[in-house]
Amino acid sequence: MTRHYVDKTAPDLGYYEVFSGLLGYRWQWREVAKGVEYLDCGEWREKASQAYRDAADDWESNGNSSNRRLGGQLRAAATRAEKEENADG
Repeated sequence: MTRHYVDKTAPDLGYYEVFSGLLGYRWQWREVAKGVEYLDCGEWREKASQAYRDAADDWESNGNSSNRRLGGQLRAAATRAEKEENADG
């Protein structure tokens, strides 16, 4: 799946990624601060669109308020995923 960065020119600032597994889909946040890697994961969801919306909610409640663009990117990814899910039947 696609990584959604806070800033593509500085990937260690962090990114969200939605991935699939046996239990469905979930988001993962990764960042590196002072040489230490931090990971956080959301709950498993049935659909990718749900995981993207959860990631957007997580960013909007925990992220840097100066970068609202990332939440919008994640919500747009949720909309795209939902269209694909609905097209698949």
